Parts: sequence; structure tokens; C-alpha cells
Amino acid sequence: MQTDTLDTVLIDKEMLLGVKPSNLHLSIEASDEGFGFALFDLLNNRYVGIGYRNFGTALHGHALAKRLSEEFDKNHLHETGFTKSSLVWVSNRATLVPEALFDEKYAADYFNLNLSAQQHEILYYEKVKGLGAYNVFAIPEALEDFCSAKLKTPAVMHHSRILLENLLLAGNPRGLHVYLHVQAKHFDIVVIEDGALKLYNYYQYISAEDFTYHTLNTCKQLGIDPQTLAVTLIGEIEAESALFTILNKYLFKVNFYEPMPDYSLSLELGKLPHHFYYNLLNQYACV
Repeated sequence: MQTDTLDTVLIDKEMLLGVKPSNLHLSIEASDEGFGFALFDLLNNRYVGIGYRNFGTALHGHALAKRLSEEFDKNHLHETGFTKSSLVWVSNRATLVPEALFDEKYAADYFNLNLSAQQHEILYYEKVKGLGAYNVFAIPEALEDFCSAKLKTPAVMHHSRILLENLLLAGNPRGLHVYLHVQAKHFDIVVIEDGALKLYNYYQYISAEDFTYHTLNTCKQLGIDPQTLAVTLIGEIEAESALFTILNKYLFKVNFYEPMPDYSLSLELGKLPHHFYYNLLNQYACV
């Protein structure tokens, strides 16, 4: 597994210096195990900076707020002068509610149908475009403390919205499409058939065997033959990884996501694999 190291920091300083603060949007990705950021030049529709750190261990409460603030300061994000911001919280504490049934007065009731409310959490809800549903999710109070101190009034979203909304609105051709969005200790499975969401789920994993078990079990539950299935990988996974190798043993075809974005990347950021950092590079589209 990944350790407490700075996995990625790429900032095109020359291009960043040319961006007025009023044209700079800061996207943040946070979880109890990591912190990421992306700097977006609104005028030129171009990302000029990105960074991500895995903590190596889960943090909660005051320790989480402190660590998020430390990472924010270490990367000198306050010095960019950004005037717009958003934040995505990565967790499995979210539930989807059909739009026809949703009433904001009962957001807590919807959440409690599938999840148990915990102390020191705050509930949010958001509409997921292209799905006809609302997402009700919880964030820790520590995250709101971080937002108040560093971001002022960011747009706060759940990571599943970024994934679902962008994939559904991308215009999938007819047929079955399975996406695996991979991060350090969890992954999301999204199944879209004929342009409609068939399944979304979030799984934690420790080993490549865990990862493969959840993928194959999903195929079994949906009646999909793995030997005929092509999956598309999104996120922080490489062709040399154990995850990729074991998937290739059991599935018909494994592809890496090739986005068709309406944004560009600076030359420095263009060095990254195109399927990396989906939550960060597609976050602004949902603001």
C-alpha cells in the first residue's frame, strides 16, 4: 500500500503567475486518508497545478482538520489568491434518493434508512444531474472547520456525484459499460447500460485479491460473464500494478479511461496518465 509520501505535485508556476486571482478556481479532494488539490485557470479553461498526498493512516476529528490545514499550507495554496473554490469529500457515507421522492425536510430520514447517523457529522444533499436523483451524504465537523478556515464558502460535494454525473453526461453509447474508479484503499464500481445507471457501489480493499473478489462478485450478481466483459479503469492505477495484472487474468478486456474533456492541461500536468485524479479534474464541471 502507499505510504505517507507526497504522491504528486505538479504546478506550472509560469502559467500560474499569469492567472489573475479572480480567474483561479481551487478544487480540493479530501478524505480521512488523503488530501488533493487542483488549480484551474477559468479564463483559459486550463489546469495549471495538481497535487495529492496519501496520509498512510486514517485521521479523524481534530487530527484530520489539523492535517488538512497543514497540507493546504505546505503547498502554499493561500498564496495563489484563488477567489473560487470547491471541495469533494470521499467516503462511503452517502445514499441516493430518486428525485420524485426527495423532500429536503426528510434528508436525515433518507440517510438513516441505509446508514446510521454518527456524532460530529453534518448532513448535506445535492442533485446528481443526468441521474434524476439526489445524493444525501455526511461530512465530519472537522471538514467543515477546515473549509471555514481555509476555503471560506466552497461548494461541498460527495465524490460519487463527480463520478456519476460526469460519466452519465458523457454520452455512453448503447450497451453495457463497467467503470472501476480506483484509489489507494477503496474503489467505486459504476455500471451503465444503454445510458442509464444500473449499479453504483463503493468497496474498501486491502489486497489485489479483495479488489478482484468484489469486481467478480458484482458481475455474478448482475449476471455478467467476466470472460466477455470489458471494463474501464479510472483513477490511480497503473498497468504495472498488481490490481491491473490480476484483473487481466479474469476479465475479457481491461482498458484505461480516455477522457474527452472540455478543459486542457498545462504542459507540466500533461505528463500525468490521462485516467489519474478523476475527482480533481472533473470537479469544476459539477460546481
